[in-house]
Formats: sequence, C-alpha cells, structure tokens
Amino acid sequence: MVEGRRTRWIAYGAAFAVLLAAVGILLVRRPWRKPPPFQVSYWYWQTPFTLDAKLAGQLREMGVRQLFVRAGTWSTDGKNIVLVAPQQYGKGCDAFPVHLVFNADSGVTRHFEDLDNAKVARQIADRIVARVDQARKAGVLVVGVQLDIDCPTRLLPKYADIVSRIRRDDPLLARKGGLQFSVTGLTSWLGSAGVTSLGRQLDFMVPQAYEGVTGRTVDDVRPVFDPDTLRRGLWQAESLPCPYWFGVPAYGHAFLFDDKGQLVSTYRGLEAQDALRHPKFQLEAAYPASRTGKRVELEKDWVGEELAEFRAVQPAADGRGLGYRLVYTLPSPELVARGLETVLHDRGPGCQGAVVYRVPEAGSSFTVPMESVLSRPKGRVPQVRVEAKLRSESDTLGAMEATEPGLPADVWIELTNTGDSATFVAPDAFVIDLQFDKPGFGDVRLRDFDAVQFLRDGVETSPARADKLRLSKGWFYPGETLKVGPIRLLDSVPFHAKIAWRARLPSGLKTTQGTLPEASVGGS
Repeated sequence: MVEGRRTRWIAYGAAFAVLLAAVGILLVRRPWRKPPPFQVSYWYWQTPFTLDAKLAGQLREMGVRQLFVRAGTWSTDGKNIVLVAPQQYGKGCDAFPVHLVFNADSGVTRHFEDLDNAKVARQIADRIVARVDQARKAGVLVVGVQLDIDCPTRLLPKYADIVSRIRRDDPLLARKGGLQFSVTGLTSWLGSAGVTSLGRQLDFMVPQAYEGVTGRTVDDVRPVFDPDTLRRGLWQAESLPCPYWFGVPAYGHAFLFDDKGQLVSTYRGLEAQDALRHPKFQLEAAYPASRTGKRVELEKDWVGEELAEFRAVQPAADGRGLGYRLVYTLPSPELVARGLETVLHDRGPGCQGAVVYRVPEAGSSFTVPMESVLSRPKGRVPQVRVEAKLRSESDTLGAMEATEPGLPADVWIELTNTGDSATFVAPDAFVIDLQFDKPGFGDVRLRDFDAVQFLRDGVETSPARADKLRLSKGWFYPGETLKVGPIRLLDSVPFHAKIAWRARLPSGLKTTQGTLPEASVGGS
C-alpha cells in the first residue's frame, strides 16, 4: 500500500514538473508583450563583397537595413586559430551597415574541445580587430561582429568562456561601448544550460533553422528546410537571455554518394543545370519534395525545394566514380516565403526578425533570385515571361554553290526571361516550339539550348522533312537571354514562323505558357 502511494506521488510529481515546464515556457514567452517591428537581413557569403545599384536597391525594397558579411574562415592546426579566405571589398561595400561574420571550418569543430580558451580568445580577438580595421579602410560601416562556430551542445560553456574573454580583453569588442557581438546557433542548442551561459555574453544570437538533418545515405536525403524545426525553435529561443534573430534558408546543396549509396561529401564541382548537360551524368529523378524528402503531388505538401538526383554513367579520369550519385537540393521563392512568414507569425517578443542565407549569385540555381523573393510581399506569384528577338539573312554564297535554284536562309533567335521567376530544373524546364509553314531544315546550332527535336505532325522526323523545331533548356532564370542559331532554312520561299513556349515553375507542378508574335523569315 505504501509502495503504491509512493508510486502515485512520483507520477504526480512528474506530471507537475511537466506542467511547470510548460508554464515556464509560456511565462518566458511573455505573450502580453508585443514583439518589436519585424526586420529582415541577409548573409552575404561570396567574395569579393560588392553591391551594384540594382542589388542594393532590391535589398532596400526588401526592407534590409544591415548585412551580415563573411569576413573570413577560422581554421586550426589543433592548437592555434588562424584566419583563411579573408574577405575582399569592392564597389558598393559602403551601401549598408555591416556585421562581419567569421565562420569556422570542420577542423575547428573537430578540435574545439582541445583548444586552450585563453590562447584562442586572444588569437580570435586580434584577428577580428585586424579585419575590422581592413574593412573600415575600404569604406565599410562596421557595426558588429559575429562568430559562426557550430560546436557540440556539451561544449557551449567552453564557447561562452571564450566569448567572455574576447569581449573582456579588447575595447573594440567590449560589452559596453564596443561593436555589437553575436553568434549563430544551432536549434539543438536551444533549451540547454550551456546556451543560456553563452547568451549572457552576447548582444544577440541567430539560431539557424536549417540543415538539422543530413541524410547519410542516398535514400535519406532531406531538404535544407524543416518548418517544424523552425516553429519549435522559435518557442525555445524565447528562453534565451538575449534578443535573437532567426536564420532562414534561401540556398541549396549538392551531395555526393558512392555506388553503395553512402554519403561521401558535399559537392561543388557542378550546379544542377550543368549536370543536366554533362555527358558523364544521367538524370534519374527531379521532383518537388516534402519536408522528409519524399515526392509530393500537391503544392500544400511541398517544402519549397526541388530534389534532383543524377547517376554517373562514366568514371572520372582516375577510373573511379562509376555509379556514384549526385543529389541536389534546390531552393525556390516559396522556400524563402514560408520561412519568413513562419518567423513573422510564430515569433515571441524576443525575436527581432529573420536573417536569410544568402544573398543570391546571378545565374546560380543554388540561390533564389531577389526578383523572385520581392514578388511575394507584393502578393504576386513569381512568373516566367518571355520576349524574343529574331533576325534572318539569305545565304548568297550557299545559293551559288547549290545544285538547285533558291536562296537558303539562316535564322538567329534570342529569348529573354523578363519575368521574376526561374524555372524548375529538368530537361523540359523550358521548351520553345517554332512552327514553320514549309518543311526543310539544315544544321541547327544550339548554343544556349540543351537539345533539339525535328517534328512533323507531332512525330520526330529528319531535318529535311520537318516543319517544326522543338528546343529545350534545363533551366531559365530571370534576366537570362538564351540564344540559338544559325538555324538553316533550305527553301527559298519565305517562311512564316509561329512561336510558342512553355515553362515549368519552381515547384515543377505548375506550367506557364505563351505565344510570341508570328515572324516571317527567309526568302529569295
């Protein structure tokens, strides 16, 4: 009987502890306090740090007031910290106030536990001060510094001690009167005692709501973003003793797996659109993914990323790699929109806003174009739009050499994506049909296109019998111009061309299409 009462009291006590924890979270969130005005910022990761007028204007239109710019990467020999790949500064680097970000390579993470706190703190502080001085001489308005070191949760007290020493030893980084000092964080840190001690040393923290899980096999690949992790992290972050922002993704990755499907490494050799054209790779699948990496059929189940899987059909020069897999996670405007909307609607009073990783690189499918990001706050769905320029000229030299009378003609076409969306990445991402009223083609120089089909009545045929060209491109981004030509027309009678196009939007589930003004080309 006594034992039964004791068991019940233990159960009641456990339940009461859970209740207290839940109430504690609610109290920490202080729901009666209104969050501050929502701010958006970006991490800038490429080198050199330059901003042209167009990109600076787009960032301002987005509401960005400050940027987080990678200033260099920490590396270590196991005892000392050195800075590698330092940032360079170019035109437009003075457009925004800047927090200089110092990220760490895998060697720092691996040796972090063995590093001497006092020695490392001094080395980091000295190098930060030198890079701040260099940036200011280049015209950068430096307002803060940020450390990006993904140490294990159990080593957060050590991280806190290092940060405390850095801020104590140099006036530029001091708690009072110095630059703002922040760190990025892992969502797995949140709720731990160590992250509380670290937060007490900071002006703010930026937990990053992405890459919580990396698949170790080709069957376990996950998208970069998990909205459930973000929502949970926003609740947990309210227990931090400092203000915080939340990092949301606008980027993709490539992973290399061996012929057994085991993860080898991340991959930087090719972007997905280039792998489509590479003779050593064959596309196995391209699809919109759920948060668990599975194919979806409805946009409501889509996490905002495409997964594209390639298989190596030829070995590398050293004879290795046959059967290896390349898997890409590719971002879309929907990814950014969902991340920002989640932070905005689920944040507590401690959240200052969101930092997006990262400022896009022109022509890269690993980042989301600013045009696409800007369309969502305006209530628009990003779209592909196409404008064309077409010119032709008769080949008088060809006519002189021909065995039959008539002047062959050559046609050149330029197509520009004047919209604010890139396409899906797949062989049929962008297709253009050129329907002529007469058959007969010679050579076609593809230039920017990936493939051509010669058609008649919807069936593939020889160039000489075809009256339609179907050109395809694996990816088409905003502002890009695709060129094809010369297209040799064999008949001397003028050709009339009807031009139609279609494009798969970033989810791959929707298609947009249009026609272009009819054109007359060729003739004697």
